[in-house]
Amino acid sequence: MQVVIYTYLSLPIAIFFLGWIKLYIAAPLCVLLIIALYRATELSVPEPYTPDTAQLMMKGNLWKFAIAFGIIFFWVLIGGVGKFTYQFGDHTTRNGIFELLVNSRWPVIIDSPHYDKPVGLIYYIGFWLPSALIGKCFGMTAGYLMQTIWASIGIFLLYYIVTVKFVRHVALWPLVVIIFFSGLDIVGKYIMGEDLLSIISNNRDHIEWWIGFPYLQYSSMTTQLFWVFNQAVPIWLCTVVIITQKNNRAIILIFATAMLYGVLPAMGIAVLVLFIGGNSFILALKQKPLATSLRGLISDHLTFENYVGVVIALIFMAYFSGNLVSQSGSFRSWTDFSGVLVMVIVFFAVEAGFYLAVIAHSHKRNHLFYYVIVMLFFICPWYIIGIYNDFCMRASIPAIVILMCLVIDSLSKAKESNSRKMTAVIICLLIIGSITPLNEIVRSVSYTIETEKSDRPQGIYSINPIEDNRIRDQYYGYSDNIFFKYIGR
Repeated sequence: MQVVIYTYLSLPIAIFFLGWIKLYIAAPLCVLLIIALYRATELSVPEPYTPDTAQLMMKGNLWKFAIAFGIIFFWVLIGGVGKFTYQFGDHTTRNGIFELLVNSRWPVIIDSPHYDKPVGLIYYIGFWLPSALIGKCFGMTAGYLMQTIWASIGIFLLYYIVTVKFVRHVALWPLVVIIFFSGLDIVGKYIMGEDLLSIISNNRDHIEWWIGFPYLQYSSMTTQLFWVFNQAVPIWLCTVVIITQKNNRAIILIFATAMLYGVLPAMGIAVLVLFIGGNSFILALKQKPLATSLRGLISDHLTFENYVGVVIALIFMAYFSGNLVSQSGSFRSWTDFSGVLVMVIVFFAVEAGFYLAVIAHSHKRNHLFYYVIVMLFFICPWYIIGIYNDFCMRASIPAIVILMCLVIDSLSKAKESNSRKMTAVIICLLIIGSITPLNEIVRSVSYTIETEKSDRPQGIYSINPIEDNRIRDQYYGYSDNIFFKYIGR
């Protein structure tokens, strides 16, 4: 199974190399990637995998995995991935980018009257590349179908790892938690003065914006899938692969692959890598003899796989540095800092604090527990990128996934130890949080039914973002930048 996981993460990278980079650079890069991938599957196998793990997990449980995949596929479908059901506003540009990838020669270079010279598509396109390749070969409909299948496979791999690592036996309830995991947004709405009955009855409301300006939001798993699937699905998988590794031999390689799936969530993974590296260093200092421990630490990080990861990361840094808005962003500046600090504390408590308080007893010595706190309280709320502060919503994705994994782990241990009180408290929090993803699901299903009964076209139209004055610079960069000049085809 680990071969499938690493192949899933690496295949879009290889496609990008061959489609965007000069052949004499792309060919050796692909060779290095394949070797690093092989070594990673042999030497950095995620815990608690053994050679027989996959066989043991599959034995007698194929029907559970089949049901799980069916549920995942339906979840992906109703999220609009593949354009088979109603899609929300963000899908306009996502469809446009995908169709641009299918219909255009790679790398995508455009002559546009909006710019004084040709521009190249510079965006986190990794998720779409396998589907775009299918679209080029078999047509647009096949490409859109491949999007649905590709997303479903990625989520199934996430579910598989979470089940193996944190539940330790095959069960369907972790998948339910994955689908319905969210902060307690309905509590936030109530704190802001709204009536609970009206919140519940208005089941099409996007309640994650409960705090309003200055645009703080941590998105539920379902919200991420329905709105930013291209970032969410592969970043979820990158995150759980990193935190379940038995060593750090491929940690930079995994981070590098994450960069092509989403720059902002990759920043969250970068902080995670620093946390894991720091924790390894602290553990090494505590072991005797120190010299031997430090040598082991160095050999665990200075590996062929991580060297390849550094090269790949530099390639992607050159690519994204050409984006016309890559340098934008600012720290928050408020005159009433104390008032804003209170707001951030309330926001953090509602979105993550209650969960962290409940699981603290079993995870207070876990460095991942403190990573979640640092990301969701000390980093994400304080930096602004984008009109609606995309940094807060997207850089937080790895931390949300890890928080969910820690909650699943605590719930599993509570069930095993027959701790009814802990089990009941965690389930209550999950039920309260589930209102947010339920709203997303109800909205999608109801809109799909309405469009089927009306004369309106199913789903939503596609728009090349270069035609939108507000957002075009987020997706393009001049084709004479350092990447296209020296590395790109």
